[in-house]
Amino acid sequence: MKVECVQELALNVDPQAVPPRYIRAPEERPMSSLLVSRDSEIPVIDMKKLMLHSQDYQRQQEMGRLSNACQQWGFFQIVNHGIPDSLLDAIRGVAKEFFNLPSEEKQKSAPQAGDVQGYGKTFVVAEDQTLDWGDLLALALMPNRLKNLALWPKVPTNFRDTVERYAIEVERVAQEVLSLFAENLHLEADYFKDNFGSEPMNLMRMNLYPPCPRPDLVLGLSPHSDGGGITLLLQDDQTEGLQVRNNNQWIPVRPIPYALVVNIGDLVEVIISLIKHNFN
Repeated sequence: MKVECVQELALNVDPQAVPPRYIRAPEERPMSSLLVSRDSEIPVIDMKKLMLHSQDYQRQQEMGRLSNACQQWGFFQIVNHGIPDSLLDAIRGVAKEFFNLPSEEKQKSAPQAGDVQGYGKTFVVAEDQTLDWGDLLALALMPNRLKNLALWPKVPTNFRDTVERYAIEVERVAQEVLSLFAENLHLEADYFKDNFGSEPMNLMRMNLYPPCPRPDLVLGLSPHSDGGGITLLLQDDQTEGLQVRNNNQWIPVRPIPYALVVNIGDLVEVIISLIKHNFN
């Protein structure tokens, strides 16, 4: 179901008002009482230490921290992951350039009815559905048969090249993280890779959350868990918005320059739970 993009909406509505479709019910609105102190932060894992020899003390310590992050949080940030800073700057750059294009140009990437790829909003299924205060560009990166290149922006001109280089690097890091999960579970390094099949699905979402005149009434993205294997998220270094729920409290995720946020998806959580159950 097609709806107006929030970026355009924010430019054309009363600066003191929020359209009703975006206003959350009182019990769903952001609540400062559920936020914890900034002193509480999700774990940060140093991938460089995890690339050391298996008997190295620093590596063993970091593997323990990774295990704790998986069990207690399901979220952590990784640093020293090997993706060049210049490429991370470039992928953020093409995303910002795209969202700053005139509406007519962005609409060239709008999806057809029922398609979950493209620019705008996805999963809008009802007229009375409360909407998130944000826009997105969703693209399938792997396998090639799922790519819909007709929806890939042609402007900026370096968009496709940048995204494809980024996709290769992110896939490498994802496989390294999954191998570390397997090692912590005393499994073969390729366990997750083998069980995800020969054509794992790699999807990318670029998200834009325009300023809102009443942020106390809306949510940029509804609370959710990710249904896949793992999600690697590159935050905007200048904007703190992501929050992680832990022990019924929301923890702000402080952006670390050039770090990636790792979110363990439902699929991997189920696999790990089954492995532990069978092992016990």
